[in-house]
Amino acid sequence: MIRDFPTAIRMVLVDRQAANRSARTIDFYANELRRFFTWVEAGGSAIGIAEITPHTIRAYLVSMEARGLSAASRDAAYRALGPFFKFCVEEGLLESSPMTRVSRPTVDEVSKPIFTQEEIKRILAACDTPRDTAIVACLLDTGVRASELLRWKVEDIDLAEGTITILGKNRRERTVFLGSRAKRYLIKWLVAADVEFGHIWIYQGSKDEYTGKVLTTSGLNQVLRRIGSKASVSQCNPHKFRRTFAVQCLRDGMDIFTLQRLMGHRSLDMLKRYLTLVNDDLAKAHRKHSPLDKL
Repeated sequence: MIRDFPTAIRMVLVDRQAANRSARTIDFYANELRRFFTWVEAGGSAIGIAEITPHTIRAYLVSMEARGLSAASRDAAYRALGPFFKFCVEEGLLESSPMTRVSRPTVDEVSKPIFTQEEIKRILAACDTPRDTAIVACLLDTGVRASELLRWKVEDIDLAEGTITILGKNRRERTVFLGSRAKRYLIKWLVAADVEFGHIWIYQGSKDEYTGKVLTTSGLNQVLRRIGSKASVSQCNPHKFRRTFAVQCLRDGMDIFTLQRLMGHRSLDMLKRYLTLVNDDLAKAHRKHSPLDKL
């Protein structure tokens, strides 16, 4: 029977690949599981997966805290180890999972900031090229993830209807929509780059020449950091655009189930966090307009 960690890790990664999970998801499992395996090895005892106990996992989570790692990092380890040991049970490598008696680390929910209207205006003004303006407009108007945006292809876009068919998280397909202004920015970019098929977000060379090389996640983050620096706006990143889209939609009265479909969330848990920000708005509005307090 297979009992060593490296072989079991390879098996679970192959299983995730066979299930058509994204490269990012597979990298997540690989990194978290290898970190755990390295920690076990460093303990000096050559134990196999069958010797891992709930205490072993708790000790690992405690060691992460002692090393100054955040609650979110400990939660990530928990989320990787759970499916790993479940897989080992399903494959007959273990009789039971040691995770069943390990409590999930508590992660404090902190409301992260969104862009203000004034910041959005400054960001748009700081865009130097049609590509950069289109990227900002599309992120803000669709609320898509960075990975989803970068997969946009000409053949997925219906400019007449203002719709884009995207392949989201866990390979789930959905449709997102562009308003008239975002659509104009996108058309201007497609014309400038002369993109007729394939990926639409490409690198820009010197003298406004476009290389044809597809923009990467790292490249997108660099573009947004540069724009944010020029606009004097902190944390100018793809996910902040996504949060801004969600909160603005809720503020304008969109129901949470429609927003869930537009953003591609499987559950309402994340959207409930955005609702907290909207409820804060209501509380501030009430304090400002309370009839009794105005007497």
